[in-house]
Amino acid sequence: MKKKQDRYFYIFAALVALALLCVILIVAVTNRGGNGSSAAPSGGAASDVSPAAGAESGDASDYDSPTPETSGETSGETSAGPSTETSSLPEDESSAPEQKEKPLLINKDHGLPEDYDPGEMVDILARKDRHFQLAHADMKLQTEVYEALDRMCADAEAQGVTGYILTDSFRPREEQERLYSEMPAGIAAPPGYSEHETGLAFDISAYSKNGDFGETPQFEWLYAHCAEYGFILRYPQGKEDITGYSYEPWHYRYVGVEIAKEIMSAGMTLEEYCGD
Repeated sequence: MKKKQDRYFYIFAALVALALLCVILIVAVTNRGGNGSSAAPSGGAASDVSPAAGAESGDASDYDSPTPETSGETSGETSAGPSTETSSLPEDESSAPEQKEKPLLINKDHGLPEDYDPGEMVDILARKDRHFQLAHADMKLQTEVYEALDRMCADAEAQGVTGYILTDSFRPREEQERLYSEMPAGIAAPPGYSEHETGLAFDISAYSKNGDFGETPQFEWLYAHCAEYGFILRYPQGKEDITGYSYEPWHYRYVGVEIAKEIMSAGMTLEEYCGD
């Protein structure tokens, strides 16, 4: 009887051990299957960003967030319009409108710069093909001014307006000093304060019955067209309080075509244009 009971005990123990072994095997197989399924996405994601085979570890930075240059290019290619970063950049200086340089202002309050140089001058008497006459022989103007003046008189002649006479042009400092000392006060500008010392201004006239150039056809044409050649009537009528000089229909100043058109079309003086 004793032997029979021992045999049943061993069989039961063997079954329990077998059952435990089966449980252990099932758990092991289950764990292995779970680890395999979770490793695949991780491995796939890593392969998208890891450097190519053989690359040094330092090259991994190429796959980090793009540099500012790359970021700007990518943003521009993928966005529907300009990125906010691009639109907030300062405007390119080359696209900004150019500021016109103001012309030289010479009057009773503004003298010539100490280092002023009138530049290349034309001896007008030597120009035999000019389209105006001279009141005296010693006449000079800056080259650009002379060429514009002669072109203007040639065009006036082509339209039937002739008889222009150049009565004054460039004056050296010594000449201005002499005039200032000889003329009544307020007539001639002090040395260093006359436009005639610039080579940019001249006096022009024509024969008339009463000696008033402002009443001649030559003045009428000149006033209507001078801006087209870069000239302004320097001391217009009704602006004496601004210019400091009485009306002078014969005195013209070269400032360039664009500025001359602005001044003459607006009825301004050079002082008003320069904000003096």
